[in-house]
Amino acid sequence: MGALHRIVIADDDREAAARIAGSLRNEGLDVAVATDHRCLASELDSRTSVALVSSTFSGEAASSVIRRLRVDPTRGHLHIIVLGDGDDAKGRLVAFEVGADDYLTKPVSTRELYLRVRAILRRTQPPRDINRGLD
Repeated sequence: MGALHRIVIADDDREAAARIAGSLRNEGLDVAVATDHRCLASELDSRTSVALVSSTFSGEAASSVIRRLRVDPTRGHLHIIVLGDGDDAKGRLVAFEVGADDYLTKPVSTRELYLRVRAILRRTQPPRDINRGLD
């Protein structure tokens, strides 16, 4: 599955991003970490299936990052999961309104995050490939 799908973590909290990346890599996923906007732009490529965006990434609200990704026609296939701080009900609603596919509250359960990413990838694969490489 690593060759087919790529996960990009957009989080300027290097420790949290490294923990999440390590956990997802242990599950066999191809993961890149972006700690600023320039790095995010260079890490997103045609294999990137899922972007995990921190609710405040590089001094900007996740909603702004999502809006920018959603207007880019080359990113139509991209699924976005917001990693939110605390119990921010308004932030959660705004994230969904601007195009987030899912939302998890930090500190993130890496197992739950993996299962949510896996569910997204399962839904995006052709039916004959649904379980290949996901277990």
